[in-house]
Amino acid sequence: VSQSRYDLNGFLKDLFLGVAIASNKSFRKPLLYSVIGTLFINCAYGFIQAIGKDWVKWASSYSPVFGTLGNPDFISAFLGFGTAFAFSYLFARESSVKVRILTLIYLPFALFVIYKSKAQQGLIVLGIVLVTTLPVIINVITHRSHKS
Repeated sequence: VSQSRYDLNGFLKDLFLGVAIASNKSFRKPLLYSVIGTLFINCAYGFIQAIGKDWVKWASSYSPVFGTLGNPDFISAFLGFGTAFAFSYLFARESSVKVRILTLIYLPFALFVIYKSKAQQGLIVLGIVLVTTLPVIINVITHRSHKS
């Protein structure tokens, strides 16, 4: 029991530390760029694996896509999580054309890699992202049309 309590305490400390760091404006942009960069690297490598062009000959019993950490569940869930960023930036008024283009590039590649990973976690996370972001996106679009 004391081990689980310690783990919960450690998790809560990490969670509060993460919130404190993310709420500091000077850390937001670097943190965001790091997450987005990691998403693009993992998506690109997953795509290379999905099309059978990985330069490393891995001995793996998993699907052809297992990402940088060797786990198809992780890569598919991580890329599914990344679609939340993509959908948000795609419809955000302040997003530049460059950001929207990068988003439109990311989405089909991420969906392809999630599908080729054959892991349910990516589809589950993608479903959660769609259920939570679609109402927000519809609200944003609706308010834009009423202001025009």
